[in-house]
Amino acid sequence: MTVTWKSSSRTAASATTRLVGDQLDSRFGFSVAGAGDVNGDGYGDVIVGAVGQDGPAGYDEGAAFVFHGSASGIADGGPATATARLSGNAEHALLGLQVAGAGDVNGDGFADVLASGQFWGPGYQYEFGKVLVFHGSASGIGNRTPATAATRISTNSADAGFGRALAGAGDVNGDGYDDLIAGAPYYRSKGAAFVFLSSASGMPDGTPANAATEIRGTNWNDYLGASVAGAGDVNGDGYGDVIVGDPNYQNGAAFVFIGSASGVARRFSRPRCSASLCQSSE
Repeated sequence: MTVTWKSSSRTAASATTRLVGDQLDSRFGFSVAGAGDVNGDGYGDVIVGAVGQDGPAGYDEGAAFVFHGSASGIADGGPATATARLSGNAEHALLGLQVAGAGDVNGDGFADVLASGQFWGPGYQYEFGKVLVFHGSASGIGNRTPATAATRISTNSADAGFGRALAGAGDVNGDGYDDLIAGAPYYRSKGAAFVFLSSASGMPDGTPANAATEIRGTNWNDYLGASVAGAGDVNGDGYGDVIVGDPNYQNGAAFVFIGSASGVARRFSRPRCSASLCQSSE
């Protein structure tokens, strides 16, 4: 008997929508995510990062572009057809390093988005990662810069890699507002992930020191926070949970942390592990 496998594989040429960069070495598509419905029209939208995008502020300021969905989907296009442009507004800011849908952080019924960049310091010797939150509205996100972001969270530790991983966390404390999680895989040479809580007014500006939860790696040269994500509600208790990756822990691991009325437990405890999936005991 001969079994023949049939494939429904596609190529880029057959994509429903093609979004293409407009600058050499802009690295358009370096990061991509579903944005949720940022303008409340009932259609999902997308966000695309271009870390090498040049702009008025100089080389590699970076950018993220939002494209709206519609009854016919998303039209072919590129930066010029985006409904929102989020610009780094500083040379070598590398905005668009990561992008993510944030959920609805201020409860106004419109989805919000996240974007991070490296934001190199004077002389480009150190990078100070920054995570930005931009709110949706009836007209969408609009053209923005870090100065006009709804929230600016800046690292207080050089070269920590803050924002190298970024995600909406869901509602980890059950207050009706979506929260965020950001990874910093080089933080204190062990790595860390930080959970920030939101409210009716959104999230306040701050630093990792203001995070509601700090999850630290336990071993030297751990890489905790290399990847982060909202995990949904893994135990059905009504609170959002989060998952954090650390490819340098033993043979590589993923850690699940459970939400609660007070959010995700602040202190990192050595997790219970089965194969490479681990769950916090707190």
